[in-house]
Amino acid sequence: MFAYYHAMAPKLKLLELAICRSFYEARDPTAIVAVPTWPGFHIDEDRCKQSSIQQHLSNLRSWGVFFDGLCTLLLSIPYGALADRHGRKLVYMCSLLGLVLSNAWFVLVCSHFELFPVAAVLFSSAFLTIGGGSWVVVAISSTMATDVADEQTRSTVLYWLLSVYYLGYVAGTGLAPMTMQTAWLPFFLALLSASVAAIIAALMPHTQPPSQTAHDPGHDRPGRAMPHEHQTFWRKLSTLVHTCSQHISRLKSHPQLVLIFLVIPLISTRGTLSELVLPYVSKRYSWPLSRAGAMDAINGAVSLLLGIFVLPCIMRTLTGPPYHLAAVRADAYVARYSVGALCVGAVVVGLAPNVGIMIPGWIIFSTGACARMSALAVATALVVVATTSTSTTTTAPGRGRGRARGPSAVARLNAGLVAAEALVDMAVSPLVWRAWSVALSTAGERSSSGGGGGPRWLVVLLMGLPWFVVAAAMAVAEALLLVLVLPLPLSPPFGGVAAGGDGGDGGDGGEGEGDGVAAAEAEPLLGREGQGGK
Repeated sequence: MFAYYHAMAPKLKLLELAICRSFYEARDPTAIVAVPTWPGFHIDEDRCKQSSIQQHLSNLRSWGVFFDGLCTLLLSIPYGALADRHGRKLVYMCSLLGLVLSNAWFVLVCSHFELFPVAAVLFSSAFLTIGGGSWVVVAISSTMATDVADEQTRSTVLYWLLSVYYLGYVAGTGLAPMTMQTAWLPFFLALLSASVAAIIAALMPHTQPPSQTAHDPGHDRPGRAMPHEHQTFWRKLSTLVHTCSQHISRLKSHPQLVLIFLVIPLISTRGTLSELVLPYVSKRYSWPLSRAGAMDAINGAVSLLLGIFVLPCIMRTLTGPPYHLAAVRADAYVARYSVGALCVGAVVVGLAPNVGIMIPGWIIFSTGACARMSALAVATALVVVATTSTSTTTTAPGRGRGRARGPSAVARLNAGLVAAEALVDMAVSPLVWRAWSVALSTAGERSSSGGGGGPRWLVVLLMGLPWFVVAAAMAVAEALLLVLVLPLPLSPPFGGVAAGGDGGDGGDGGEGEGDGVAAAEAEPLLGREGQGGK
């Protein structure tokens, strides 16, 4: 994540500079100053804040996020299946390679203005077909974390993963203003960081259980005698459609899982503002992009503090005495607060007339950074218990089959969520950038007409329109979370062997205990009649 976020502000500045050069080449070539260092020219940053230039920048970014989302939408589930069959590391490293090549193309187009039009940066999305993009990296990381975690430690592991994520975020965005003084340095450091990540991933052991493939229901089902590699394309497509229809049917029988599956993609729309905040602060409050990068650092610092200290303490308090909440219920409460903070913070930032009010609103917004991880912990718990409860009804007790299927189900959950998030991102992110473009256009008309482009309050509202779009998405997510009533008792039903007996026959030791716990969890989690709790 250091590589991704360290290059974010420099990429935006480089694209702005390329658009600015194209603009002044046709109008005022004297504004372009030749320099001996890369990229070979310099334009005063104040000249690049004209509304027409910022509109062009906004339009390119809106199309960019659309094409990035399209690649992720089309490829996340196939890459999820590939990760499930051939290992997480392979897909993770492919995703890193695709991101590196995408950024390399972006830099190539912006720096070789004599060879490429600026709009050619949109072709950088094509390289995301290798690995599926950053969404797949996040999904694979989450899957690897849940592979090695149990019900009791899952949310803690995810919060630690989020903390490491934001550590890279803070370091990347915090160092960017300094390294941006030398134009090529941020991109070199990002490439170096991605290379180190690939080496570490290559040295990591596989996280999925060796028996997972062997126990996958698709491998021992009658009528599957034909080897997978010899299946025709249409046979594979038919199998994929049949599998998807089965998953949809299962979702319909678990309304809590349907709700949380709708919530997580809505939460992910907050990510658009992490990039938009740079041109937003730079244009609205007349800050240079290097200084506006401090907003990303603030966001990362608050999120890191939450992930390392605050949320683990909250989880220990809620799951321990005197509350004794089940971990999944505590995660649901944290998700509700986090989404509410995102909604309120976005409204405050959108209405803020100056930086003094904007920064507190941005801090409130940043305190909701763990919303996705909390919701993901809830979804993972629901999927694991639903899967294990289904398998325990068809498998003799104590044989461990439900546990073997759990990681595969979680991998499919993450792949499905990536596709859903990409679909929502394709719709919302271009809308957010388009809203920013409309705001810039209106502000530019008002400025050029001496205040005749509309009343000032309307311009203020339009300038904050992107934030209001995301706030509306968060409001919908919050409403869904409030409707989500987890049918769980206040005390966790998985408090040891006593909660699940001895796991049936207990023929496989620890495996048998796992099935017993799953059986004890299944009834309250899936909302059977008479077991519903609160």
